[in-house]
Amino acid sequence: MRYVIRFAPVGIFGLVCTTVATVGLGALAGYASLAGLLVAAMLVMALLVNPLLVFAVTRRNPYPIVLRCLEESGITAFFTRSSAANIRSTSRSRRSSASARSSTP
Repeated sequence: MRYVIRFAPVGIFGLVCTTVATVGLGALAGYASLAGLLVAAMLVMALLVNPLLVFAVTRRNPYPIVLRCLEESGITAFFTRSSAANIRSTSRSRRSSASARSSTP
């Protein structure tokens, strides 16, 4: 079973190459527009909707908080698409921010 999982990306690459060779690059245009729409929707949520919610609760400038959260765990979540990796980075940042708050007089 482990070999199937390891070689699955090679098989997918072969299928994509076969499709592009027979149909042309136009076959990937739909996927590229879908990926662009997905990234745009994520950016709207991360940079507009979430800051509005943070501002509604705190009545302060939300971007320092939002950008710090994006830097610490958002980038890991976006590129790995792994909950396990994101949980580790989020808990690590929570521990470091809690220790920084407790050491500040």
